[in-house]
Amino acid sequence: MRNAALLFLITLVVAGCQPPADRTVERGFYYWKTTFDPTPKEQEYLRALNASHLYLRLFDVDLNEQGKPAPVGTVQINSAAPPDVRITPVVFITQEVLRRSDSTALEALAPRMARLMEQLCAGLPLSGELQLDCDWSAGTRDRYFCLLRALQRQPFVRSKTLSVTIRLHQLKYRAASGLPPAAKGLLMCYNMGDLRDPKVRNSIIDPGVLEPYIGGLRSYPLPLDVALPVFQWNVWFEGGRYKGLVYLPDSLAPRSTLDFTRDSTIGGYRFRAGDRLRPERSDAESVRRAASAVAKRLPSGQVRVLLFALDEQNLAAYTHDELEAFYDRLRHRPPRLAAAERDQLRGR
Repeated sequence: MRNAALLFLITLVVAGCQPPADRTVERGFYYWKTTFDPTPKEQEYLRALNASHLYLRLFDVDLNEQGKPAPVGTVQINSAAPPDVRITPVVFITQEVLRRSDSTALEALAPRMARLMEQLCAGLPLSGELQLDCDWSAGTRDRYFCLLRALQRQPFVRSKTLSVTIRLHQLKYRAASGLPPAAKGLLMCYNMGDLRDPKVRNSIIDPGVLEPYIGGLRSYPLPLDVALPVFQWNVWFEGGRYKGLVYLPDSLAPRSTLDFTRDSTIGGYRFRAGDRLRPERSDAESVRRAASAVAKRLPSGQVRVLLFALDEQNLAAYTHDELEAFYDRLRHRPPRLAAAERDQLRGR
C-alpha cells in the first residue's frame, strides 16, 4: 500500500513538471486595401505560411457631408478569394459616428450596414464570422454596444459569429470601457503610442509599452484572437507639429529620424527646412517579443493569429523564418495557473 501511494505521488509530481501542451494556432492576415485583388506574390505568402484566413475590410462607417453616418471607402472586389482561404468581413466604425449619433440613428444604420455587407460578400467563401473594428471609449461605449446589438438582429449577421477588435486600453481599463456584446474579440497588439507626439519613439509597437496593458489578459471574459503588426510608415512633423503619414519604398525611407536642413523632395513628397521625418517599423525582434508576452498570458488552448496586413511591399522586409516565428510564438501556452487563479477564472 505504501509503495502504491509513493508511486501515485511520483506520478503527480512528474505530471506537474510536464510543460503545458502547445495551443492550436490558426494563421491569417488582414487585407486593408480599397481594392481586393491579391497579387501573385501576396498569394504566395498565404501558401508559404499556410494562412487560411483573410479578414477583409469591406467599408468604413463615417459621417457624410450632411453629418449623417454612412458607409465610405467601399472595397472594390476584383478577384476571387485565393484557394483554401476563408474570408471574414470587417467593417470599421469611426468614433465620430458614435459621438454624433443617438440610438435611433444607430438602429437605422444597422440594417443599411448589413445589406451592404451581404451585397459585397456575395460569392465569397465566408468563414462564418463577421468583425467590427472600432476604437470605442468610455464615453461612446453605450452607443457602440447599441449598434452591435442592432446589427445582431439583422438576418445576414444573426447566423454569424460576431467578433470585435479590442485595443490595449480597452483591455487594461475594462471597467470603464465595458465588455462589448460579442461572441469573441481580437486583441490588437499595435498602435501602442501617440503617433502625433514628437517624443514618441515608435507608436506602432514597443514591447515595453505593451507589458503594462496585458496584465489582465488571463481574466478577460471574451475569448481572444491576436493581431500583430507587419507594417511601417514615416511620421511627418512640421514645426514640431504632426502633419501626416508618409509611405515611402524601403529604398527611400530613412533609417533614423531625419531633420531637414533645406527644402527637399523624396518619393514625391516635398519637405521644407525644419521638417522632421520619423521612421517607424514593426521590426522582427519587437514583434516576436510582443507575441511571446501575449502567449504567456493568453489562457485559451486555441487562437487565431492575424498579421496586419497582407501587402507584398511591407512583407518583403521580413524573412520567411521571421514571419513563421510571429505565428509560432503564440503556440506556447502559459504555465498552469495556480489553483486560486483557476478558481477565480471559473467564477468561484
